[in-house]
Amino acid sequence: MRGLRTSTRTYCSHDLVKNTPVAEPTDIAEGVIAYMDSIGHVQVRYVDDVTATMPNPARQADGLVIEGESRY
Repeated sequence: MRGLRTSTRTYCSHDLVKNTPVAEPTDIAEGVIAYMDSIGHVQVRYVDDVTATMPNPARQADGLVIEGESRY
């Protein structure tokens, strides 16, 4: 699907994460949520932000290709 973007962001209070790997600018192997759980801070809720746009027939037609047809 063209234009589909996903990203995952976790926001924690600096008071909770100071002096932990979460405060470092690198990935955490087990993930932030699992790490925070391991130090006693269990996630109790989450929020999904979803953005959508109306279909644009002109742009949708640009993505269609008839089998065997060359696109330049």
